[in-house]
Amino acid sequence: MNVFTINDLDCTSKKVYCFFLAGFLASLLNEALCVLFFLCCFYFLFRSDLVNLLKAFLLFVIRTTAMNPVLTCALPNVGSYRYQFLLAFSGGCFVLGTLKCRRKQSRTVISALSLLLLAEIAVSAYLCGSYPMVSILKGFLYVLTFNAILYGVSATSHEINWVCFLKRFFLLLFGISLFTIPFMVLRTKNGHAFQGIFIHPNLFAIYGAVLVALLLTEIAKPTVRYVLVVIPVILYMQYLSESRTGLLSSLLIIGVYFFYSFSGAKKIRYGFMAVCLGGGLLVCFPTIANRFSQRAEEFAYKKAEGNLLYSRRAQIRRFLKKISVNPVWGTGFMAPYEEDVRSYDIRTDAYVEQGNIFMAVTSETGIVGTIVFAVLFLAVYHYGKKEYAHLFATPFIISCGEMVFFSSNSVGLTLFFLQAIYLQRNMDDTECVPQLPVAVP
Repeated sequence: MNVFTINDLDCTSKKVYCFFLAGFLASLLNEALCVLFFLCCFYFLFRSDLVNLLKAFLLFVIRTTAMNPVLTCALPNVGSYRYQFLLAFSGGCFVLGTLKCRRKQSRTVISALSLLLLAEIAVSAYLCGSYPMVSILKGFLYVLTFNAILYGVSATSHEINWVCFLKRFFLLLFGISLFTIPFMVLRTKNGHAFQGIFIHPNLFAIYGAVLVALLLTEIAKPTVRYVLVVIPVILYMQYLSESRTGLLSSLLIIGVYFFYSFSGAKKIRYGFMAVCLGGGLLVCFPTIANRFSQRAEEFAYKKAEGNLLYSRRAQIRRFLKKISVNPVWGTGFMAPYEEDVRSYDIRTDAYVEQGNIFMAVTSETGIVGTIVFAVLFLAVYHYGKKEYAHLFATPFIISCGEMVFFSSNSVGLTLFFLQAIYLQRNMDDTECVPQLPVAVP
C-alpha cells in the first residue's frame, strides 16, 4: 500500500473544476453545448462519483433557473421535466451519500424529524389541501433533496472544501456581472433594476447574500483579506438591484457573523466604534446625510410606492385567508388553496407566492407543522458548528423576504449546501483541498 496526500490529486481536481466551469459557461452560448453540458452532468450520476455529482447538480439547477435570457441561449425543453431531473439528482446523491456516510446521531435525528415533517405535510394535504398530490410531491422532493445534500456534503467533506468551491463559483458569476453594470439592455425586469447575468434582480441579490455568507466564513484568514473589498462591491451591486431582501439580508448576515465571532467585550467595542463612525460622518457631512436618508427611503419604499408593504399586500391577504381555514394542519404545502376545489392531478404549474418563511410554514402546515419545522431546525442548530452560525441563519434571513427555502429546484438547493456545511464540525478551513492521508493500492 502506498500512501499519498490529496495534494497529489490537485492536478486532476483542477482539471475537473475547470471542466465544470468551462462547461457551464459554454452552455450559456449555444443550445448544442447546453445539451452536452447536461449530458455530462448526468454522466457523474451513472458513474457514482458523489463529489462531482453534487457539483453537477448545483450547476445544472443554476443553469436552468437563474441565467439572464438576454445573455444566454434558449434552453432545451427541460422545464416540463424539472421534477424528474430533481428526483434523479436528489435520489442519486442521497443513495451515494448514505452508502459513504458514517452513521451519526445528528444525521439520524435530523432525518427522522424530516420524515416527521413529511408525514405532517401529507396529513395536511389530505385533510384540507386543494391539490394534495402536488403538496405531497413537493414535500417529498424537499425532504429528499435536503437530506441528499446533507448526506452528500457530510460524506465528501474530507475530499473537498465546499465553502471554497461555492465561493469560487459565485465569485466568477458576480465578477462577470460586475462588468455588465453599464449595459441597461440587460436589465430585463423593469429597465432599471440591475440583475447582472441572472434572470431576475431579486435572484441576483439573493445569491449575493449567499456569497457574502461564504466570504465571511474565510474573512479571518490573512491570505484572503480581499473579501474586505469584495463584500462592499457586492453590497453596492445589491443596492443597484433595488432588492430590499438581498441587501438587508447581507447586512443581517454580517451582523450575525459579528455576533458569533467576537467576545462580549469586542462586540461592545466594535459596535460602539461603528455607531460613532457612522454617526460622526452623518453629522459632519449633512449633505451626505440628507442624500443617504433620501436614497434609503427610496430604496425601502421602492421609489414610486408609498406603502412599505405595498408589494406584499396580496400575499398578506392570502396568508390571512389560508390561516383561517385550518390553523392546526394548514392548507397544503407549496400549493395554491382554492375553496371548493379538490384535485388529485399532479400539476407542475401549481405555484403560489408564499411571501416569507413565517407565512409559508404557518399557513401551509399549520400549528403542528410549524412545531415540527422548528424542532427540526433547532436540532440542526444544536448539532452544527456555532462558528458558522451565519451559514445556518442565511437561509432563514433570506426567506424572511423571499420564500425560497423550499424551492428545491432553484435557490433552495444552494441554501441546503449552507446548512450542510454548517453541520460539518470538523471542516478544514485552511485549504481548498484538505491535507488528509489517502491509502491506495
